[in-house]
Amino acid sequence: MDHRLLVPVDFSQISVNAVNYALGLAPAFNCGVVLLHVVDDEEYKQKGEREMEKFLAQFETDISIKTFVIPGNLFEDIAKAAELLEVYMVVMGTSGLKGLQYLFGSHALRIVTSASAPFLITQEQPPRPKIETIVVPVDLASEDKHILSLALQSARLFDAKIHLFVAHHTDEFSRNNTYRNEKFAHRYLDDHNIHYTTIHAEGKNSFDKEILEYADLVSADMIAVVNHKETGFLNVFGKNFDQNLITNDNGIPVLVMNANEHKKITDIFDVFQV
Repeated sequence: MDHRLLVPVDFSQISVNAVNYALGLAPAFNCGVVLLHVVDDEEYKQKGEREMEKFLAQFETDISIKTFVIPGNLFEDIAKAAELLEVYMVVMGTSGLKGLQYLFGSHALRIVTSASAPFLITQEQPPRPKIETIVVPVDLASEDKHILSLALQSARLFDAKIHLFVAHHTDEFSRNNTYRNEKFAHRYLDDHNIHYTTIHAEGKNSFDKEILEYADLVSADMIAVVNHKETGFLNVFGKNFDQNLITNDNGIPVLVMNANEHKKITDIFDVFQV
């Protein structure tokens, strides 16, 4: 069996939650799960392997699990492992602002920007992995179109409905660009016979807050977003857009893809097309 869901672990409860979430997703992908622990130096490898053995013992599952303990650089080796194993996605846990700083700090951002696989970021206590409702923000950036390929394949895989949440702009330039992206999304999803609905933000609050309010209203199981730039995660939406989404109090997992890898991501899911 292929092992195509990668979960970086540090043996914390956050990692336990992420592994359980990945194990819940695995049947839909018809694949196993890989657990990766990165130690600072070769001398810590044996200790890490013993901890991994104890960590693994707490999961009672029929899903095949492989484990790797390697010395190296956490940020670089997650991306390398994802590429070498040709994983479908990396499932990674975070816990509030502290976890976000650990995962998406100035150095750790390289994980997402260099990886060919999408990242599914789970909260401290993620809900059970049922994917029925996917919220996809639509704004003015051209890269926003790229998330549609991943959202489409996710919708097919889980038989889910996509909710396009369109940003509100007052200036004509931004409004026109957002309108074009919205119409592109409609054509794209129509052409692929995907069930979707479109909602427009009112602009009474920040875009991230309106997304989360809507996601909570429809009991969203996932928010799918695209990483636009290496210089600032999703900063096209605002300085704290990423922080507010990924550390959301509702515990909604956030699926993140690197815009530069959109074709590879589409190829990854080709096997699941119906």
